[in-house]
Amino acid sequence: MMIFAKHDDVSETFHLGSFSSFLTQIDRKMLNEQCPILQRLLEQVDDEDENRITGTEILLLSKELENILNSPISHLNSYTQDTFKHFIHYFHDKDVYQYDVFIT
Repeated sequence: MMIFAKHDDVSETFHLGSFSSFLTQIDRKMLNEQCPILQRLLEQVDDEDENRITGTEILLLSKELENILNSPISHLNSYTQDTFKHFIHYFHDKDVYQYDVFIT
């Protein structure tokens, strides 16, 4: 599973490992209650039209990933932690309105 960020011809890939492995690391209740953007992306992974976010939703996704990182009930392996941190850092100083983000 990967998160892709695309701007014109430039793209950045954030690898999350296998879909099932990723989901075992995330608390489902937290995902359902506190991570609506991530949950929608995961549910729509096979639908290209619904599986894209831009602008403010990218900022919201970054906040959701940060909340997961800081949650004592999530059991993220170091690889997933590093990927989340990379995503958050990558968009820290970017114009998010120039990007499309999706999960495959």
